[in-house]
Amino acid sequence: MLPKLKDTGSFYIFNTPFNCALFLAYLRHKKVHFLNFITWVKKDGFANAKKRYNHAQESILFYSMHKKNYTFNADEVRIAYESTERIKHAQSKGILKNNKRWFPNPKGKLCLDVWEIASQRHVEKEKGKILKPKHPSIKPKALIERMIKASSHKNDLILDLFSGSGMTSLVAKSLERNFIGCESHAEYVHESLEIFRYNEYR
Repeated sequence: MLPKLKDTGSFYIFNTPFNCALFLAYLRHKKVHFLNFITWVKKDGFANAKKRYNHAQESILFYSMHKKNYTFNADEVRIAYESTERIKHAQSKGILKNNKRWFPNPKGKLCLDVWEIASQRHVEKEKGKILKPKHPSIKPKALIERMIKASSHKNDLILDLFSGSGMTSLVAKSLERNFIGCESHAEYVHESLEIFRYNEYR
């Protein structure tokens, strides 16, 4: 993958915390630059462990090819402030910090490296019933949208080497990005094409 990326490109790796630690060790010796270890809190982990804590999160490594020259649109992925009352006060009078008056950004606060986004398992519904995704690790639209908005501009090229359900391609198209999706399982290729056609003609 690395030889195919532009010098100004960046990439994300999804995996378990343990495997991400192995990736960190491996990539230390490559010409890439570590930016963030993101924790995706799914809110609805599988209750399948009785001798340890149940998994309710997934780790995401964020890297860039160049140390400084890469895209990161911080304002595009701002999130809502938690204290609405404090923000209302700050909007009118500001908050004094270090002898300077601070006013909240109308788009929200800067995005943190802990993302609380429900998994796609509880998102898709049909006739009021929750649909079980056919792909075992489908990523939610909101998650993919955040990464694409942060790390690319319109007409940029997005590459997903494990396309799976095709969610990355679907979101990339909706955000006016070009995309390439790779998938080795024919059943998932078929499923992603069906989802793509369904959303294209809605």
